[in-house]
Amino acid sequence: MSLLGLLSLSLLTGPAAPSAPPLVTLVTPAWSGTSELRRGDHTLARFDHLPGAAVRGAQLPHTDLAVAIADTSPRRDLSYAASLFLLTPDHPPRRLCDDVVHASRPLVGPDGRIYVIRGAAGPDPTDRAPRLDSLTLDEIDPATGVPRTLHHHTGQFLHLAGWHADTVILYRIDAATADLVAVDTTPPFTVHPLADIPPYARDFSIDRDTLTYHDRDDIDPHTWHIEQLDLLTGAARTLAADIDPRAQPFAAAGTVFAALTGDILHRLDGRPLAAPCEAAPCIDVIRHATPDGRWLAGLHVRPGALPRPFTLDAATGQTTLAPAPSAWVDLLGFAAGGAR
Repeated sequence: MSLLGLLSLSLLTGPAAPSAPPLVTLVTPAWSGTSELRRGDHTLARFDHLPGAAVRGAQLPHTDLAVAIADTSPRRDLSYAASLFLLTPDHPPRRLCDDVVHASRPLVGPDGRIYVIRGAAGPDPTDRAPRLDSLTLDEIDPATGVPRTLHHHTGQFLHLAGWHADTVILYRIDAATADLVAVDTTPPFTVHPLADIPPYARDFSIDRDTLTYHDRDDIDPHTWHIEQLDLLTGAARTLAADIDPRAQPFAAAGTVFAALTGDILHRLDGRPLAAPCEAAPCIDVIRHATPDGRWLAGLHVRPGALPRPFTLDAATGQTTLAPAPSAWVDLLGFAAGGAR
């Protein structure tokens, strides 16, 4: 074709549609004792753990490095049987620390610092008192694996809700109450109370200066809400009331995505989406976004099938569904630097 013809064709077709950066994932075949860190279809690293372990990870910013938590100790009680691994492309994995909370996810700050929740089981529960465990928020040195404890909590649950303005946001549950606090990441590790909330919260995400989460009504166990907390003022508001308990909200780029009815993905600002799930019994959930909020990554879940990753273009509302996987996939986010 002549140059004039190519120019005419380009004017007719317009510029090529942008594509999402490749996804970074942890891939674990069912009941396997090995997981792989992948960038798109390329395997970067492998590590071993207990067969059938829960495997969760996070990326280190602006690198191909990742950290992962997986069960490694064959205990009767798996509550603190997991370990933290550092995964470096083309190098053996490094086991940084043990006694990490089962099925938890590490938190990596924008400066690359790594945080986990570790613990030890307390005395067995009785008719008069629940089991209260000793739990710590620890920063882990990636070079040595040495922990630095920022916060100690004696209770039933301690969860990493996110990072905001040089603090780690924690969700704590003890024998009688539950709350959200911010812990400074520099000494003396001051704890700043944020809000008392019902002890059923989950699906935390931080976007700009707000924390969005899913929580059950404190009185009616059949009613669930999407709540949002302003991390600067402490003001709280309900974004959506009386929604499906499977909604799994995620906040990014100033809006919130959630499967309000337990199946079809909605954008709470009202703009349309072309998500993979069109009707029950499937469900779509968003897990990650690029820093500019243009691209989102999520999982398409159908009963009896492994969850399928998908990407969503927030500008157009269009989604791209990955081929059906043959293994469990944990989404770590989008690759740094785009496609390679």
